[in-house]
Amino acid sequence: MKVFLSQADFNTAMQITQKAVSQKSLLPILSGILLNINEESIDLYSTDLEMSIKHNIACRIENRKDSSSFVIPARLTADIVKSLPDSKVSLNVDEKNSNVKITCGQCEFEVKTMPAEDYPGFPTLQKDIVIVVDGKKLSEAVKQVIKAASKDETRPILCGILLVIEKGRLRLVATDSYRLSIRETAIGGKDVELKAIVPARCMDEVSRVCNNEEVEVGLAKNQIYFKTKSTTIVSRLIEGNFPNYQQLLPDGCEVKVKLNREGFINSLKRVSILAQNNTLVKIKIMSSSIQLMAASVDIGSAVEELEAQVDGEGMEIAFNPQFLVDGLNSISEEEVFIELNSPLRPGIIRPVKTQDFIYLIMPIRLG
Repeated sequence: MKVFLSQADFNTAMQITQKAVSQKSLLPILSGILLNINEESIDLYSTDLEMSIKHNIACRIENRKDSSSFVIPARLTADIVKSLPDSKVSLNVDEKNSNVKITCGQCEFEVKTMPAEDYPGFPTLQKDIVIVVDGKKLSEAVKQVIKAASKDETRPILCGILLVIEKGRLRLVATDSYRLSIRETAIGGKDVELKAIVPARCMDEVSRVCNNEEVEVGLAKNQIYFKTKSTTIVSRLIEGNFPNYQQLLPDGCEVKVKLNREGFINSLKRVSILAQNNTLVKIKIMSSSIQLMAASVDIGSAVEELEAQVDGEGMEIAFNPQFLVDGLNSISEEEVFIELNSPLRPGIIRPVKTQDFIYLIMPIRLG
């Protein structure tokens, strides 16, 4: 049997499904991607038993059998397909010898396959709660909050993003206990309510595949799925209680600073070159400017002053510069507010024009 498909489609499919391939499993079959050849398309499946991805691409088939499924090594095949020229690709499936020939132009690769019957089945999609959301809004919201999610697997709750849908609005919340991101946006569907802690790595993949499509979101007891026209991502939920983040949000602020976002980012990057292992940048707030300072005893120091619109008394406070940059990069507006109450209490970064995003960051105590 021969299968013909475009290199671009095949490459996209491999890059998407490869994200759920197990990197640590003792089961060799989980290092592969299952291909199921239909009448005019191929379904690609991957799973690490926590997250599963299914992606469909169109193809043309010659000498088709009733059904044909096999497992290909994920990383090797992805590297091969990525290296091919942008042209037609043919897959010559030889089930008798357990291999598939991948041909494109003058290139030909032969890859050993594994039996499909050894591969875990794709999760059954439960539909206890279902809502359709704007993929672009969901993608943008995820990209704004995901930097604040923890990567420390000893605290699994913090490795997730709290997803809440209620009263026609979507809210995403992420925190690693040093910073907190909250993004809200209107999505419609006022009669549907949904609340779940979704692994950040799942939400990251969702943000990549749902940019300009409507996304069906379904929630069951212990799993959630996100479905577009060609891709379905299913993930187990993280069990437990998300931190009570609302109690961290201050009612007001003593000092409010208005800054050009890009200028602030560039200054932070320059000054933090001298932060080195000290990992803090001091910010001195004055009447109409702020001063950024960093120093390392064995290397030297850096100081830079930025014009700012300041409302309130002066203050000196210190932050992790990379955390500041992450928060500022999550905002697309030209100007931002920094809201502070004291050198020991968390600061807030938010856009000037809209009220839909909050980035809270803990300060570093000055010696």
